[in-house]
Amino acid sequence: MFLSCSNKPAAFVAFLLTASVRLGRTAPPEGTIAAFSVGRTSPFGPLDVDTIIPFEKEFTNTGSFDLASGKFTVPQQGFYLFLFNVYTSVDNPFGQVVYLTKNGEYVIRSDEFSKTDPYDTTSQSVLLPLMLGDEVYLTLQGTRMISATVGSETSFTGFLVGKF
Repeated sequence: MFLSCSNKPAAFVAFLLTASVRLGRTAPPEGTIAAFSVGRTSPFGPLDVDTIIPFEKEFTNTGSFDLASGKFTVPQQGFYLFLFNVYTSVDNPFGQVVYLTKNGEYVIRSDEFSKTDPYDTTSQSVLLPLMLGDEVYLTLQGTRMISATVGSETSFTGFLVGKF
């Protein structure tokens, strides 16, 4: 199966959910799919302390992601896949360090400090077992900055891949 890089997170989420069913995994019952894909379209930082990144653009949201707070609150326990892409441009003298954070604990990190590439995107992904009410979000390290323009967003996607 081939998926073109169309830079459309909602289409990618739909593709992954469809692929999961084709591989013999059953989709959650109707109305119980937990998924979100959001983007940040303006620069953020630098700040004095580590700060949760709020988002401005919603591609997909089944209701558990809050744009203003930047937090995903787990609506049902299970295994969740998270993916994030962070955009940095050459006019960002601070570099970027972003952590995927679960309940205040850093899980995985993405960073970029190049001063020669005009545009860089770093990516990370992780599969996590989560319980009802857990919170997952992206944290920008203090004194760092993420860049953004419309069409070159920092994006954050997460969805339930299986219940336990």
